[in-house]
Amino acid sequence: MIQNIIENLIYKFYPKDIEAFDLNYENSIEYSSLLKEILFHQKNPDQRNILLNNIRRICSDKVYRTDDLTQLNYLDRCFTFVVKHLSDEGHHSYCELIICISILGPFYCIYTKCINERWDVNKSFIGYDDYEDFDVTVNFPQALIDNIRNSLGESMEVKQDKLKLHLDRFNFYGVSRENFTIFNGLFKNRY
Repeated sequence: MIQNIIENLIYKFYPKDIEAFDLNYENSIEYSSLLKEILFHQKNPDQRNILLNNIRRICSDKVYRTDDLTQLNYLDRCFTFVVKHLSDEGHHSYCELIICISILGPFYCIYTKCINERWDVNKSFIGYDDYEDFDVTVNFPQALIDNIRNSLGESMEVKQDKLKLHLDRFNFYGVSRENFTIFNGLFKNRY
């Protein structure tokens, strides 16, 4: 049922069967609706600020730091908040709790992004590997996750099995039809 609701919502913001770089895509009613929604939330940050302050209040003890990594100017379709465990700062391996709240409808997802920095023998940074983990309670306390979920009110959580479902009639700048998922439709191009 939730999948049908999400797909019907996505139909309102992404033109079907038109490539993203086609002029017909940019001139479509759906793409225009998407841009209007993004622009509205850029100009009216009240909802974003309320959500961020609620999450910061939940994570207010001196153990966590919450950052706003929302990038509506890059056409993300969500507010993105990152919770970091302060004891992990400065370490070469750490995990961040990512909370994505869609601006297109009452949906959110929560996952953990784990990062492993790579350094050479001369202690020069050469890059990092990262991966997503949807079992968020492995790295963060269940009570914290529950409090964040409760703070999101009537919004529905989209679980991993739904986030990765392909919607092959759609695409977006940087996401081909072969790779377009519910996550891309509701939230952003990559985790």
